[in-house]
Amino acid sequence: MLERNFLGKYAFICTSKKVGIMKLDELPVRTIFEDTGWTRDYKVFEVMEAKKTVVFHLDDHLERLNGSMLSASLPFCCGKEKIFDRKELDRKDHFNGFVEKAILQILEANAFPASLVWLYFTGGSTNDSFNPIGAPNMYIVNAPFMKPKLQKGKGLRLKTIPYCRQFPLMKNTNYFIAELSLPHITVAGYDDIAYCRDDDIFETSKANLFIVKNGIIMTPAKNILTGVTRKVVLELVHNANLNVLEKERIDRLEVERADEVFITNTTKGVWPVVKVDKKSFKVGQMTLKVKQIFENYRRNYYKECGV
Repeated sequence: MLERNFLGKYAFICTSKKVGIMKLDELPVRTIFEDTGWTRDYKVFEVMEAKKTVVFHLDDHLERLNGSMLSASLPFCCGKEKIFDRKELDRKDHFNGFVEKAILQILEANAFPASLVWLYFTGGSTNDSFNPIGAPNMYIVNAPFMKPKLQKGKGLRLKTIPYCRQFPLMKNTNYFIAELSLPHITVAGYDDIAYCRDDDIFETSKANLFIVKNGIIMTPAKNILTGVTRKVVLELVHNANLNVLEKERIDRLEVERADEVFITNTTKGVWPVVKVDKKSFKVGQMTLKVKQIFENYRRNYYKECGV
């Protein structure tokens, strides 16, 4: 059975041969197979939520993209047009401006009322499957999206596995461990994995982790990919005068003794966790309060942007 296409009709690409909007079905196969992003998984990416042509906290996503590119030793240039190199970081706004305009073009081309946007920067084209030649390549695609609605009492079930991100500050596309684990944890009744090493629990495969104990909200601060939603939530709960603490480490025992557990990410926002390994949790009032604070902020954010 042929699967339904989930991406929009148009993509924005920037390579040595093409810069601009094109139909995704017309993207040459050679462009992909002669790219180190495909041959060696040498690429970083961002996934962002958008409403019409407005991306939620675009500046924060671009800031993290900049960090990922520096960590991956990718120069701040793109396709045919070299914007600037790493020696000219004071001109980073030129690079961000170019990317922002490209995102706007893909949002206008596909014209979804609400969508997710995937932005990929690869090591660039190659003529030997390993060494990049020239500037990085950029690909932007998007797909229709609506945030899921939480059903009363429902939440995520997490299974811990012994793993820590190899490059936690770099948002790259290496999700091999998560994909390898998924069939096994699904059969066992879990929804996602939680990375754990030496009894320290860090994050899930696609989200940041929070626990609540005695009214205090806590989240790991090290060995994690710092999410944009996580950053927004931390600022919101602080402004709401809730007790919040970024801890250097959160161990398994702290999670087991927690009153509540929840996650944050782009696709779910704030979402309760109802099970970690064999320990079950109720969907608590603090989790629901933080979720409401975030959803109110998100709604007002788009409203103030005119969408």
